[in-house]
Amino acid sequence: MAKPSKIVTINLDKERHLRFNLNSLILVEDLTGKKMAEFSDEKAMSLKVLRALLFAGLKWEDKDLTEEQVGEFVEMSNMKDVNKKLEEAMQGLN
Repeated sequence: MAKPSKIVTINLDKERHLRFNLNSLILVEDLTGKKMAEFSDEKAMSLKVLRALLFAGLKWEDKDLTEEQVGEFVEMSNMKDVNKKLEEAMQGLN
């Protein structure tokens, strides 16, 4: 039986939960036009990729969420924390 996806709590506009599975990873590829394998080759994540990852990781819990709303959740003051939480949630894919 498959191991359940890791769920990571993140505080944005409210407490939310990041989770990545095949559907969310395909959504990231669709939004960015890049394959997931290409992200590991990047030294610095683009802002578009950051927003796409955050959106895809949150969408499972809030089906009405939009990319624009997710972009409003991230400011310079919390960007480092958002990156850490994304990394933590993505580690669950190994």
